[in-house]
Amino acid sequence: MPRKAKSKFYEEVENLSKLLRNEHGEDGVLVSQHEFWVDFRARVARNGSSTGLEALDDLTMAMFNGDDAAVLTGAVVLLPAPDTMAEGTAPYHPLFSPEAASPHASGKRSAPRGSGKAKSLPAKKQRKAPTKAIFTFNLPSFTPAMIKIALANIIQVATSRGLAPFRIACPWAGQWCWYDPKKYPELHLQHYRSWMRHRAIFFACALYAPR
Repeated sequence: MPRKAKSKFYEEVENLSKLLRNEHGEDGVLVSQHEFWVDFRARVARNGSSTGLEALDDLTMAMFNGDDAAVLTGAVVLLPAPDTMAEGTAPYHPLFSPEAASPHASGKRSAPRGSGKAKSLPAKKQRKAPTKAIFTFNLPSFTPAMIKIALANIIQVATSRGLAPFRIACPWAGQWCWYDPKKYPELHLQHYRSWMRHRAIFFACALYAPR
């Protein structure tokens, strides 16, 4: 039975592997570059919601092979590690920030006719710090204790990571695509947005699936 021809991708991988095994001469630079990229990609891939690492791998391999015309072929979204992400506030803006001076307050307003005293403006309401969402499950009274314990474990794991349960149960990384993301980047982007927007619904459907 004739052997199947190797694809161009695996031929490039095999050639680069041979070069990396040679630690003499100019190949020492390639070894250092390879070690750097292995460490770098492991750091930027810590967030499961990051996308496009495959496109970066393809570009890196092309550069290792000396392809000066190689360019990025897909969208890349890199997010910080989940344990370093935190809620933020909008940066200061001289016009839009609440503490900024109002441009309409530069001059004194004249008192309205027919009124002896100007009405005092109501005090601004202080913004309350956003409260963390509490996730509960609407379970019937006859729910087995084993299921209740399993759901409690889901909440505990999610809370310890600072994430909502559906973000752990329905991550974007590893989802199956029925198309080639490189050939259809716009469809891939719409697929990503739809999945991320409705993860909470997918999570609820998985828990309350009809029997």
